[in-house]
Amino acid sequence: MRDERWEHGSDFAYPEVSAGGERARWLPSGASLWHSGRDALRALVRALRPRRALFPSFYCQDVLEAAEREGVEVRAYADGPDDPDVDPRALALGAGDLLVVANVYGIRRAPPPRALPDGVTLVEDHTHDPLSEWARASAADFAFASLRKWLPLADGAVLWSPAQRPTIEPGAFDPSAHARAAAITLDRLTGMLLKQRYLAGEPVSKDAYRARSVAGEGAIGRGEPAPMSPLSRALLDVLPVGAWRAERAQNHRAFAAALGQLRRARLLTARDDERVVPFAAVLCVDDAETRDALRARLVEERIYPAVLWPIDGARAPGIPAAHVELARRVVCLHCDHRYDVRDMERVAGVVRRALEDA
Repeated sequence: MRDERWEHGSDFAYPEVSAGGERARWLPSGASLWHSGRDALRALVRALRPRRALFPSFYCQDVLEAAEREGVEVRAYADGPDDPDVDPRALALGAGDLLVVANVYGIRRAPPPRALPDGVTLVEDHTHDPLSEWARASAADFAFASLRKWLPLADGAVLWSPAQRPTIEPGAFDPSAHARAAAITLDRLTGMLLKQRYLAGEPVSKDAYRARSVAGEGAIGRGEPAPMSPLSRALLDVLPVGAWRAERAQNHRAFAAALGQLRRARLLTARDDERVVPFAAVLCVDDAETRDALRARLVEERIYPAVLWPIDGARAPGIPAAHVELARRVVCLHCDHRYDVRDMERVAGVVRRALEDA
């Protein structure tokens, strides 16, 4: 990345993977590969036909909408990133229910074995760390993860059954049968390639790659569930995911150390456990106004944070007001393999100055 084009966050550029090196075969046995996490979940819901689907209250609302489009009753149960592990006995579960549990921000350890009523299907969302100890030792009926959220892929998600239940296969990718997915992948791939050339200093405008990225992202999860594109599938075999996960852990530690104690915010993802690798450095700011001012200041400094997730206009009953308010106060700063310790220290310095000035 050229210094005058330095930026932090936002969408991935197309990856530059060096030749050689170890490539871990990490996909779970029997896994099927899908266009998006929402496609994988919708295919699962369509196959199982549950009576209800219960999701954590602090969760991506687009996923709830995707399940709802399959005709299932969608509800939320109180579960946020600061909460202890949920006790399924408090959820009034019954036969035909599908319970979704998420490792939000990748900061949770594996919960104790869950005693669920007969006929309840347990599904785990490991999007924020598919390589965690919890994901690897899971005994859930099914698990899924969106791969494009943490890897430089134009599309992709994985669905598997830790309990070795029969898997659901999406079939082969067909550009005519999966025209919508192909168009989304093309938009996102174009954005990634243009961003790669922009960061290299070539005469590519930021608006050009952003337009394609935004168009692709906004269309994901619509239409019929589709498989992962052949390009993303091929890339998945050569990406050094284990090494990149280790870099994310190192970058998070560097950011936390440079950040220190803050007056108007705390690092929600801080964990004194080297086995836990946060998806991002997530700040919880004291109030929504200060959070918004911080975001604006970061963008001025070419730092583009994410908000995971907005919950205003929640799609399901059962979401506590405290989690709606928490969503207005969090901001997520990327700490993945695109950056090094110096980048994270630079971002931490901007955060500190912005909060001091707010």
